[in-house]
Amino acid sequence: GAENAEFIHMNAEDYEPCDEDTFFFFNPFSAKILSSVLAKIEESYYAFPRNIRLFMYYFCFLFQRLIYI
Repeated sequence: GAENAEFIHMNAEDYEPCDEDTFFFFNPFSAKILSSVLAKIEESYYAFPRNIRLFMYYFCFLFQRLIYI
């Protein structure tokens, strides 16, 4: 539940996930960095098998232009 939520503000490439099961990314970073972060989450899955939920929001100016045309 929410009482177990923890927000961490740091360089995502330096974060070493352990047994967390939910990750929120809000307009996070470049595809290269995202790939690195997701690889670490995948590695942590093999070390600590569990269901993992990823929530991502990427704001895209192109998408915004399509909506307002």
